[in-house]
Amino acid sequence: KAVLFIFFVLFTQLLGIAIFCIGFFPPRVPMEGIAVDDRTEAQLPRSFGKTVIMVVDALRSEFLYGDDSMMNWTRKTISERGTYPYIGRAQAPTVTLPRIKALTSGGSPNFLDILNNFKSTQLVEDNLLAQWKERGSSIIFYGDDTWEKLFPNTFDRSEGTTSFFATETVEVDNNVTRHIDRELNNWDWDVMILHYLGLDHIGHSQGPYSPLMGPKQKEMDGIIQRICMHLFEKDKHETLPSLFLLLSDHGMNEAGNHGGSSEGEVSTVMLFISSKFQENSHGRAEPIMVSQTDLVPTLSILLGNPIPKNSLGKVIPDLLKNLFQDEISTLNAVKKNVNQQLKILKSNSLFWRKETQTPATEDVERIMEKYFEANKEEAIRPSVATQMYLEMLSDLQDMWRVVLSSYDVYLLLLGIFVSAISFISGLILTLNLNATFNLKFQLEPIRPSVATQMYLEMLSDLQDMWRVVLSSYDVYLLLLGIFVSAISFISGLIL
Repeated sequence: KAVLFIFFVLFTQLLGIAIFCIGFFPPRVPMEGIAVDDRTEAQLPRSFGKTVIMVVDALRSEFLYGDDSMMNWTRKTISERGTYPYIGRAQAPTVTLPRIKALTSGGSPNFLDILNNFKSTQLVEDNLLAQWKERGSSIIFYGDDTWEKLFPNTFDRSEGTTSFFATETVEVDNNVTRHIDRELNNWDWDVMILHYLGLDHIGHSQGPYSPLMGPKQKEMDGIIQRICMHLFEKDKHETLPSLFLLLSDHGMNEAGNHGGSSEGEVSTVMLFISSKFQENSHGRAEPIMVSQTDLVPTLSILLGNPIPKNSLGKVIPDLLKNLFQDEISTLNAVKKNVNQQLKILKSNSLFWRKETQTPATEDVERIMEKYFEANKEEAIRPSVATQMYLEMLSDLQDMWRVVLSSYDVYLLLLGIFVSAISFISGLILTLNLNATFNLKFQLEPIRPSVATQMYLEMLSDLQDMWRVVLSSYDVYLLLLGIFVSAISFISGLIL
């Protein structure tokens, strides 16, 4: 009976955890496969050739755009309207792996990815790198080895650096920089990705106001200048101009850490630099706020590849309008994004009735009405149609955000209730065992043989109990982890 009761306690504990997890981690079923060009859509010309993507880990937006920034060359270039600066708003969890996923697939990772951050596995969803490889592009990479784990067999040349020696701030970046001059002279690649970790390590070990922060910003600024000046010179002999993209995966809070949803953690850098912008000086001097996932459809349009299937991002309109400089091309770019988003919508039974091919909710019905209205305006007033499509994309983005961050409160409460039953049952079992032992102790001087038999039965019960307990997981620690995660979630809501 004691063994059965122990099994009941363990079963209800695991059941409570399972129910809580189902309620806490919203389900997300991505579409499989790689997106291909839709021949029914207007084909857009590729705007840029060679592309360099430089990720500075934990570079929160004020480290570049703030008055105290030491990135002087980059700030001067922004002030001269030779760039397009943005603040990319990231979603929690603000740790490296889910943010890289968001920057490459346009999806919305959840808190389970915090665990995956310590053991990165291949990203199987459609993403920018998969699109570039499908097109036959040569991709090289140097920096945080998370990329090599997420994208195995993707890079033509690469060298990873580990992110877990958080006090090392010099060699971890030198091991990236030492490849730059050679690769710029090779010029046999299409995309070069660099991911620097030193600034993040300074934040973790000494905080955002460390005396090491200024020199590190100057170091990153010097690298940006070196790469951009080389690209500008090479562009004089190229058909298509090159594109330099400065990104950060996440920011950092006032303690130098990250993972939550404070303003410093979610405010990231997204900066487009090109000789094309330098010549025309039609960039912007001040950054505007966009979603971090907006990078994916925008970069797909600029480089002429299909938008990854599960991207929830919206094209950045002012960049496209100034780049294309004609209403029809801008309209076609925005509509390409709209059509991609509608495929996500129609693949999900929460939003679309597949049997009748009709909207499943009033919100979706309103979005589709806006879509049909914009369709009618295309031939008459392209700029009006473009604006209506952009509003529709904003509505869709808000809807994705609500759905993907919603939690099933009833399942959360049920999980806590079942775990409480398990705890109470365990408490009853402990009290019963204690009472049994006291009874046997009292019988010992009266009937020794009976007491001996009862002790033997008690030892058998204990032996069975040890066998069960020693072969099980530490459920209390699992519950504690869930409880701490729940506190983090509630704190995020409060913020």
